[in-house]
Amino acid sequence: MREKLELKIIITVLIMLLVGVIIAGAMTIIKEKSTLYGITEENASTLASIISKSIERTMVENRPDLTKTIIAEMKGVGGVEDLRVLNFEGREAFNKEAPHTETEAINRMKKSKNVVKIRNRKGFVFYKPLDNGPACKGCHADAGDLLGGIKITYSIEESYKKAVKSIVIVIAATIFGSLAFCFVLWFMLRKMVIKPIKKIEAASSKL
Repeated sequence: MREKLELKIIITVLIMLLVGVIIAGAMTIIKEKSTLYGITEENASTLASIISKSIERTMVENRPDLTKTIIAEMKGVGGVEDLRVLNFEGREAFNKEAPHTETEAINRMKKSKNVVKIRNRKGFVFYKPLDNGPACKGCHADAGDLLGGIKITYSIEESYKKAVKSIVIVIAATIFGSLAFCFVLWFMLRKMVIKPIKKIEAASSKL
């Protein structure tokens, strides 16, 4: 009976520890992904602002080739999976044969007059509107208030996998520690509780 009680105590403690570790691990993974999205959004916003300023300068100087070079160099840097400039029709700029693949995003920017953010399981897509300012309307009078937009696609898959791997290692180590703690608890229960009770019983039975 005492052995069963002892076993029940150990199993109860172990289950409570394991449940706590699993819940904490799941919450940490969710928080880590949210943090990655936040960092990615900040990076995308900063990069889009830099490219926007570069486009304004190079277009005023009539050097679209410099914009193309900058965009080509930034692709693949720091998790940037795709980077392109869109015109007001939703086509890739500087490419007259490009299809209208981003019309929906352009329309959303026209309506909101703000950035558009799209999260998916593996990454993050960021659209920054390019306003058709006074310096641009000389060549783009038919574009309306929105000249186009900048589309940046970030991948968080590799960073997320690394983060999850680290968290899993921590969870495994914590589980191992929990098992070790339960073993120590079991040993202390036997030494400090079960064995003394058995000795008292043995002594009382001799009386």
